Amino acid sequence: MKNIGQRFKQLFRQQPLKVSTVIFVILGLITVGTIQHYQLKGQATSANLKAIMAKQKNEQITDVAQSSATNETNTSNDSKTSQSTTEKPNKMYVEIKGSVAQPNVYQVAADARINDLVKLAGGLTKDADSRQINLAQPLQDGMSIYVPKKGEDLLVQEQTGPPATSSTISEAGVPNKINLNQADATQLQQVSGIGPKKAADIIDYRQKDGPFKSVDELTNVNGIGEKTLANIRDELCV
Repeated sequence: MKNIGQRFKQLFRQQPLKVSTVIFVILGLITVGTIQHYQLKGQATSANLKAIMAKQKNEQITDVAQSSATNETNTSNDSKTSQSTTEKPNKMYVEIKGSVAQPNVYQVAADARINDLVKLAGGLTKDADSRQINLAQPLQDGMSIYVPKKGEDLLVQEQTGPPATSSTISEAGVPNKINLNQADATQLQQVSGIGPKKAADIIDYRQKDGPFKSVDELTNVNGIGEKTLANIRDELCV
């Protein structure tokens, strides 16, 4: 290292201009290299910073889009749930009997009226008394409609309510009697001495020949005679 220093001094004395030029060139190269190094480093840092900012922006956009989609899905589900909760049944079942061509239980639209039910049952018979029914009356699920004959005097339920039960008011105004014109097979079997067969025969007679005009008419049903009628008369009404 000492020899190098002595040679450099000797060379500088012999050719000072050349040595100075070489030194300046070397220093210049070092300076330029240093500047370029920091410029490249700065550019890389700037590029990295831009990439990071762009990534964060994309992530924010994605989060907003996902949040919006989730909100729309929840809103749609809430709307469907609310709609399904408030929707009414599209169909209902109602019964019509009495003076119609085909007494039976029919499936009707939720907004149907008695006139629609009469049409499904084949229309009124010739002896039907249409003055006692309101054909424009809206129907309700489980309703039972009875169409009386002309001249028939019946104590019937209001047609705005559900079908009558076994405790329908009797002709004497006494409750807790089975109404022969409105009771179903199960209710008829509550009467002592009437089983499934006789209950079916009573309903069949009622559908074919119309409603009973009196309890005494029950003797027209197969299997029911005067003796049987005498035993069950107090449990029945029309």
